[in-house]
Amino acid sequence: MPSWHGIGFIKVQKLRNPISVQTRDIIIFKGSNNKMYAHRIIKMENNIFTSKGDNFTESQPYEINLPVERIKYKVVWSYPKW
Repeated sequence: MPSWHGIGFIKVQKLRNPISVQTRDIIIFKGSNNKMYAHRIIKMENNIFTSKGDNFTESQPYEINLPVERIKYKVVWSYPKW
């Protein structure tokens, strides 16, 4: 099981228009279990997104086919840099 150890900080921006995000942007989205996740966008097609956590080699089932409505924030700054 992948794990991440450390402490960091992020600054997020609430998205008024989630369609404005681009591939490789780090987003915060609401999963189907109502938990929030911070992952990188790896694919966009017709307002459907696929994301992937940096600690995984492949997208997990909850990261595939994300509707634009579930994307809530964009990470605009992080330390350490992601």
